Amino acid sequence: MSNKLVNGIVGFIVGATAGIVTGLLIAPRKGIETRQIIKEKAKKISETITDEFGDKIDEVQDKYKNIKEKVEEEVNKAREAVSDFAKPENKKSTKKK
Repeated sequence: MSNKLVNGIVGFIVGATAGIVTGLLIAPRKGIETRQIIKEKAKKISETITDEFGDKIDEVQDKYKNIKEKVEEEVNKAREAVSDFAKPENKKSTKKK
């Protein structure tokens, strides 16, 4: 994930939180109403963040899976090459006649 994206998300979270807190502090409501509003806003922000990060997590997991598969293929090729090289018919005789 790029630093710009992370900074943007952090900025959004901080800005949203500051806005909510400021709005609630100056709002003329009862405590129970204020708590309900906080609960609803927090849930909405949480869902937004989960959706945004969920998409990014899926992208990273897909890239990881592709890279892992490529590495496994290369490792298997290397193993086969070493195995072929180590076969007796590929070795020169070291015995003196």
